[in-house]
Amino acid sequence: MILDIIFFVLIIAMAALGFIFGFFKSLISFLGWTISLLISYLLAKAIANAFLSIGTAQWLVGDGSIFDMVYGIIPEGLKKISLDAIRQAVESGADLNGIKESIRAQSEGLLFFLTPLIQEAVCKEMYLGSALSNVGQVLALELTYQLFVIMVGVILFIVLRVIVMGLSLIFKFKLKDRSLKMWERLAGIGLGVVRGFAYACILLMVVSYIAGMSQPVKDQLDASAVGKPVTAWVSESTGKMLSGDLESNDSYKLMITALGERVQKEKTE
Repeated sequence: MILDIIFFVLIIAMAALGFIFGFFKSLISFLGWTISLLISYLLAKAIANAFLSIGTAQWLVGDGSIFDMVYGIIPEGLKKISLDAIRQAVESGADLNGIKESIRAQSEGLLFFLTPLIQEAVCKEMYLGSALSNVGQVLALELTYQLFVIMVGVILFIVLRVIVMGLSLIFKFKLKDRSLKMWERLAGIGLGVVRGFAYACILLMVVSYIAGMSQPVKDQLDASAVGKPVTAWVSESTGKMLSGDLESNDSYKLMITALGERVQKEKTE
C-alpha cells in the first residue's frame, strides 16, 4: 500500500514539474537521463569485456578482492553444495530439475531474485568442467562479473551525464526567456506522467532487489498492487539476464580460469 502511494505521488510530482517547466524543458531533461541510461546499459558489458584481461581477472578474483567480498555474503548452505556431487549426478544422468530444486531449498535467506540465476548457471558445462568446488563460488563469480559491468556502466553514465548536461544547458538557456503557452504546459503534464511512471518503475525494480535482504520491504511489495508485476518480472528475468550469454563470453572465461587457479592453489597449500 505504501509503495502504491509513493508510486502515484512520484507520477503526480513529475506531472506538476512538467506543467511548471513546460514540454520542451521537460523533454530535454528526460531525454538527457534516458539517453545516458540507455547508452550506459547497452555499452557497459561490451566495454567491460574489452577491459577484462588476465590482469583484470586476477584483480577481480585475487586475494582480498571483490570476489571475496561477494563470496562473504553468499549463504553457507550454497557453499556446502559440492560441484563434484553435481558433476557426478550429471554424469550419471540424474534429473537436473531435482538438482535445481535442492539448490532452491538451500537458497533460503538469499536475495530471492538470485535463485533463478543459480539454477540457470550451476549445471553449465563451463562450471562443471572447471576447478571450482562449490555452488557458492559459481554464484559469487557471476555476481563479481556483473558488479564489474555495473562499475563500468556507472562510470560511463557519469561521463555521459556531464556531456549531456552541458548540451542541455545550452538549449535551456535558449528557452529561458520564452513565455510558456498553455499547450506547452499541458503537454508538459503528459510528458511528466510518462517520466514519473518510468522513474517509479525503476524505483520498484530497486526495491525488488532490496526486498531479498529485508522482510518488511518484501511485505510491502507483497501488499502492493503495482509492485507485484514488476517484482515478478524482476525475479523471472534476472537469471536469464545475468548469465544468459556468459557461456560464449571469452572474457568471462578468463575469470573462471583465474578463480580455478586460485582454488587449485588453495587446495595444495
